[in-house]
Amino acid sequence: MKVEFIHHSSFYIELSDCSLLFDYYKGVLPDFNKDKPVIIFISHRHGDHFSQRVFDIREKYKNVYYIISNDINQLAVRDKKNVDFIGPGENRFYDFGGCRLNVRTLKSTDEGVAFLIDIQGDRIYFGGDLNYWYWQGESRVWNDSQKDAYLEQLKKLRAMLDKDNKDIKLAFVPLDTRQQEYAYLGITYFMEMIDAEHVFPMHINGSFNIIDRFKEKPYVKRFADKIIRIKKDNEVFEIC
Repeated sequence: MKVEFIHHSSFYIELSDCSLLFDYYKGVLPDFNKDKPVIIFISHRHGDHFSQRVFDIREKYKNVYYIISNDINQLAVRDKKNVDFIGPGENRFYDFGGCRLNVRTLKSTDEGVAFLIDIQGDRIYFGGDLNYWYWQGESRVWNDSQKDAYLEQLKKLRAMLDKDNKDIKLAFVPLDTRQQEYAYLGITYFMEMIDAEHVFPMHINGSFNIIDRFKEKPYVKRFADKIIRIKKDNEVFEIC
């Protein structure tokens, strides 16, 4: 399995039977294998997660499929061929050109959805903007409500994993420098509540050093080896 960090919250995953692309809005894309289906996930409508440019990909590749959060206006998608809109709390099965997958969704604490994907025997979690968005300057009521909403979704995710008796292979979780000292809250709760083999921080706004700062926190020591250190755009990781 190959994982490439494109930019910000966009990742490309190449599997044996298909390729996955998440939340692409800008950056240099790899050359996709033209013999494999390309499945593009869009978690929500924010401009740093979604661009009309994703629809240009199907001009170059023939087997392109889209799973799009339904907070995105369907009128913005002119050609709806091979496009499926999905909302929070859904459970769908797909067969895209022989590539079979099960996609479940959680409700974001901001916009759109997070994805839990079962594909080729592996389980992938992509958080989108599902995070504990604690902001300085917001009221205590606001920040407490964010915490409650985030933990509610993590508990739902934990229940899914327990029911299946299967943990996550790859997880992509926000770590946003704009939250300053509170940036670590969401990903820490995730690491404490959810079993994931490899965790890629995202939504880092180009501040790669926040990953090192997080890994160096004393309370992170017990799961620091699971957190992937990203150093640059288009860095490629081989995951066994």
